[in-house]
Amino acid sequence: MPKKTLLVSYTPRIGSNTKKLVDSFKTLSNGNTEVTILDLAITPPDLLLFETLNVFLKANYSDETLTNEEEMLLKKNNTMTEQLILSDFIVLAFPMYNFSVPATVKAWLDAVIQIGKTFTINSEGFQGLCSDKKAMILITTGYEVGEADFATPLIKTAFGFMGIESEDVVIQGLNQFPEKADRLIEDAIFRIEGICNRWYQNSN
Repeated sequence: MPKKTLLVSYTPRIGSNTKKLVDSFKTLSNGNTEVTILDLAITPPDLLLFETLNVFLKANYSDETLTNEEEMLLKKNNTMTEQLILSDFIVLAFPMYNFSVPATVKAWLDAVIQIGKTFTINSEGFQGLCSDKKAMILITTGYEVGEADFATPLIKTAFGFMGIESEDVVIQGLNQFPEKADRLIEDAIFRIEGICNRWYQNSN
């Protein structure tokens, strides 16, 4: 039975370079895995605002039972958490915004990092509960940012916190160096293909 992959993408811009990588992943993985697609530009997580945050804290850090109304407030984010838990592989794709992750992507992380589900706390401290999973991070930027790339370490740290080993494919400078853009994208697709081959070679 094919392994399950959760493809989480945020590519709202028409002509998105990140979407080119996403589409390449879909082609390369076709037939090798059962893919669940979560398009955050269409289905964003619920932000942890006043009412939602306090219900979230009640659900995660107290022994109180939630009311039906409170359960509904958390339904979308809990569904996203279950998608991650039920997957063997996660692909997270987005463009870098202002040196970091788009707010919608950060909101997804806030939704799925839940105590008792994706991590726990024991006598030794924090422990991820998703060590049976692997992740691929796809990021593009219009301009080179060098060490000001705060998106990649943030995402890798968040996955690692949940116990998920991750690999990143990051392309910088696609608008800054248009003469190199095609080659940079081709190189990234080659790397994606290599990861897919390793992930899915024993899946069927």
